[in-house]
Amino acid sequence: VRLAEALGIGSAPSRVVAALAFVFTPPISLLGGTSGFILPFALLPWVMIPLVRGARGGSTRLAASRSGVAILLMGGVNAAATIAVSPLPILWLLTRTPGRRRRQLLSWWALAVVLACTWWVVSLFLESRYGFNLLPFTESSSTTTATTSLFDVLRGNSYWVSYDHIGSTAIQSGWEAVTSPIMILAGAVLSALGLFGIAHRGLKERNWLVGSLAVGAVLVGAGYPGILGAPFSNFIQELLSGPFALFRNVWKFQPILDLVLVLGLA
Repeated sequence: VRLAEALGIGSAPSRVVAALAFVFTPPISLLGGTSGFILPFALLPWVMIPLVRGARGGSTRLAASRSGVAILLMGGVNAAATIAVSPLPILWLLTRTPGRRRRQLLSWWALAVVLACTWWVVSLFLESRYGFNLLPFTESSSTTTATTSLFDVLRGNSYWVSYDHIGSTAIQSGWEAVTSPIMILAGAVLSALGLFGIAHRGLKERNWLVGSLAVGAVLVGAGYPGILGAPFSNFIQELLSGPFALFRNVWKFQPILDLVLVLGLA
């Protein structure tokens, strides 16, 4: 709601509807009560709000610091999830009018991000050097990208664990989201309305929203090998199994799409 207000998008009632849609998107509704992974998703709007206001006036240092505090509050549970939401604020800063304010805001924000993440980056570096790498035994890139068709990505159902229906490991709400006709239809309608809103030529910050939507769709769906999948999906899967293994769970980029679509909905 506050982000839509800062951007000047929608009306008071439509912002509340959009906020509810964001809360009910599968990543948050699936993991909200069970996993620290949800912190970067939930705090992403609060990363954006100070930057939106700081791009227009006031102290750029204060705006960047407030955004950095939101990143600090994301915690250190999962580094990839925190890094995965960063393209949205980065694209916001890069699409501002070139000049002294943009340079200052970008510089101060980069410093704030480094300071906010240093406490867990050091620990993570030590763990990666001396700890045991569990990733090869938890999931493969072919598994994590198999559920990222454009349709599923746009309606928020790119999380591969949602498709697991094996006994006690299943996430019941995730299984319902990908199998229930009502849930599938509801997700399709909401994403369609979001796309319709973004396509509106009078929408404020339309260039940023369209660019973010495109970047998010590529980051989540580039490894999808199925029908209408990316022609270079095998190459992407190899990268996700090698140098980019940190981002093997591509669904962690999903909040970029979700937030953009609900702003379009507003």
